Amino acid sequence: MKHEFEAVLLRIHLNEDDRSGDRPLHEAILDTCRTLDIAGVTGFRALTGFHASVIHRKGAFSDSSAPVVLTIIDTEENIRRLQQELAPILADALVLCSRVRAIRLAPDTPRKTD
Repeated sequence: MKHEFEAVLLRIHLNEDDRSGDRPLHEAILDTCRTLDIAGVTGFRALTGFHASVIHRKGAFSDSSAPVVLTIIDTEENIRRLQQELAPILADALVLCSRVRAIRLAPDTPRKTD
């Protein structure tokens, strides 16, 4: 079965050493998403990237932190609520927001569990 719906995709670009208080910023964002019952969040740790002409890469001979991208999807209303909650802790992050058509593919019959 295929279920299509309009959604909003939010991408937040950070560095793995960005903090919110005493904890990693990406974890604070993830916990906020969970608290607000956001539909889905996936975090990616990138090999390399740059921001404001500063190259960020993680490796044995690098002292910079790796880039992190959080991809978040939900309804427009829920993404707006999330943005309001995150505004105080996203001082220097790059945030991208796009309207998308989401497609959830699901089997017609329930999965068999053992």
